[in-house]
Formats: sequence, C-alpha cells, structure tokens
Amino acid sequence: MDDFNFISVEKLKQLTSIAKSVDIDFLLPYIPVAEQMYVEDVLGSALTTELKTQLQNATISGDNETLYENHIVNTSAYWSWYEASMFLNYKTYAKGVMKQSSDNSDPVSKEEFEMYRQGIKDKAVFYRNRMLEYLKDNKKKYPLWRNSEENPINKSETYSSGIYLGKENRTRGNGFNEYYNKYFN
Repeated sequence: MDDFNFISVEKLKQLTSIAKSVDIDFLLPYIPVAEQMYVEDVLGSALTTELKTQLQNATISGDNETLYENHIVNTSAYWSWYEASMFLNYKTYAKGVMKQSSDNSDPVSKEEFEMYRQGIKDKAVFYRNRMLEYLKDNKKKYPLWRNSEENPINKSETYSSGIYLGKENRTRGNGFNEYYNKYFN
C-alpha cells in the first residue's frame, strides 16, 4: 500500500502549471513524500488504507469518492508541487549538487523564487485546510477518520500555517483572544 499514491505524475501536471515536458522521474519521488506529510497526516492510517484499497480495486464511491475527488487530489497535487519545486533545478551527482540550466531560459532571483514557492504553499495550505474542515464537518460519514487507537499517524487537528496556541486554547474555543490576554495583558 505504501507504493500506491493518490495521484499520478500526469494528474499532478494536469492540475498545476508544471510543464508537460518535465521528466516523470523528477516529480515522482515527491508525490509520496507530500502525501505522507500533508494528506495522510490529516486522514489517519485507517481512512488512508481504506481509500487506497478502494482506489486500487476501483471500488471507490459515495462519500469516499467525494472526499477523494474534491479534497485529496488537489491537496496532494499542490503539496507535491511544493515539495518538488525546490529540487527541480538542482540534482545531486557524485561530484556534488549541480544547478541545471538551459540556453533558452533565465534564472529567477531568490526573491522571485520565494514568492513562487509561497504562492504554491498558500494554495496547498488552502486545500489541506479545506479537506480538514470537510472531514470535521462530516465526521459521521467517515468513522475511520482518526478512530484507530493504534494509528501511528499524527492525530493533531492543527493547521499547516498560523500560530499553534496549544490544545487547551483550541478546545475552549477562545483561540487567539485568550492566548493574547493570558500572555500580553
């Protein structure tokens, strides 16, 4: 199951602005990394296993198909793009790390590249948060979501960006205001 990905390289290219000419071998390693770090972390191991099994057997339907098509695919694509973006221009060889170049292209500045990556990350965070909110709003439809006691995947409900205020603040519902009053007043 670990070698099965929610999306293919072709789907990744279709959903993002990654050039169709980018070699599959340059993108493929980043899909499982992104899915493990940003998708499976939200889904949990039990729901991940169920979804991947259904996808492999072409039996996915109903609520799982909605979750997959409307949330998992985009989350996986944008986090895969984000993870790959840093390394597409650099390769590791026996003599060290080399930067690839072409006669027909101009390198971007560090600031431009940081803006580019931040734009990808913003979209990836949006889709991941949207998936998490969907699961929270539809807990009854997904009984396997964070239901396994032996689940080795992080069960936290934190988001990929912002300030972590601690579990006590999150469960009380007062969030930032309580945190601010506690530490700054």
